[in-house]
Amino acid sequence: MAFARIIMYLLLLQFGGIRPLWAASLKQVTVKHGEVDLSAWDKAHALRLTGDWYFFPHEHITPQNFLERWRHNPQKLLTAPSGERFMNAAPSLFKDDFAIATYALVVHKVPPGQLALEGASVYTSGRLQAFTLQDPEGSLARFDIGEAGLDREHSRPLTARDNLLPLRASPDQTWVILIHASNFHHSWGGLWLAPRIGDYFDLSQYLKLQDKLNYWLLGVIFFLAVYSSSLYLRRPEDRPSLFLAIFSILLCIRLLAIAEAATPFIPDSAFKFEVIFKIIYGTMIIGPLSLLYFTNSCFPGFVPKAWMKSLTLLFALQCSPRPPSTVSSAIF
Repeated sequence: MAFARIIMYLLLLQFGGIRPLWAASLKQVTVKHGEVDLSAWDKAHALRLTGDWYFFPHEHITPQNFLERWRHNPQKLLTAPSGERFMNAAPSLFKDDFAIATYALVVHKVPPGQLALEGASVYTSGRLQAFTLQDPEGSLARFDIGEAGLDREHSRPLTARDNLLPLRASPDQTWVILIHASNFHHSWGGLWLAPRIGDYFDLSQYLKLQDKLNYWLLGVIFFLAVYSSSLYLRRPEDRPSLFLAIFSILLCIRLLAIAEAATPFIPDSAFKFEVIFKIIYGTMIIGPLSLLYFTNSCFPGFVPKAWMKSLTLLFALQCSPRPPSTVSSAIF
């Protein structure tokens, strides 16, 4: 019976990793020195625009300002890889990650059709603009979503990561993507994930399927939590069922927080950001502790009591009320 519960525990851990593993399997294209050529792309699969983007530390530049610098001498522009925190992107220019910056990408030979950008993850707030080199000088960006403040007072942290920005590309167009990043609420700031580009219909279907997967996982895990709770209520001596139920409930809460299933209509604010991230980090901390108690209940004495008390105290200190910037510093 204990081994059966251990298998269920391992399945729960696997369920929690399905979405990240699926996302990691998507195709990528390497950006070199802020530019990429998509002439060979057949649009059969969405592409993650990873690599070295143009990088402008400590400033949010306008489309006109970028074009002036880029046309003057693109080879002298600083570049930084997407997925790196500010301090790693330019160690000599940042003393910490509480700063602002602009990422820019020039996309050549975009295939014509109804395309979309999706999935940019900017910590903790970002603004994405897109325009073409063929647009008249001085015109506004064709697409402009999000917001990024210049300081903590005017920066509103964003928790939602999924977005879908439609792009209607014509033949022989060159697109420019600007991403303003502002971070004043987390230990790690910058462009964590570069956006994907793909067919609009395919990306919208991908997002719908992703939501369905999240709710399916939530339903399966919730059923396991109810089943394990009922076993414990009928047999209070069955401690493994209790800890399995606790872990299942923690996973349900974590999935709800990540998917923002309970807060889609609440405006983004520093308070909302703190609540969601405290839930995410709290479940990261309490989850391993519940695993220890579960293992010890299945195999009494497997973990010495002194270790259990010490680890419980350590995890309790990590869960103390602190802002996300402090908690994330301790974890990362």
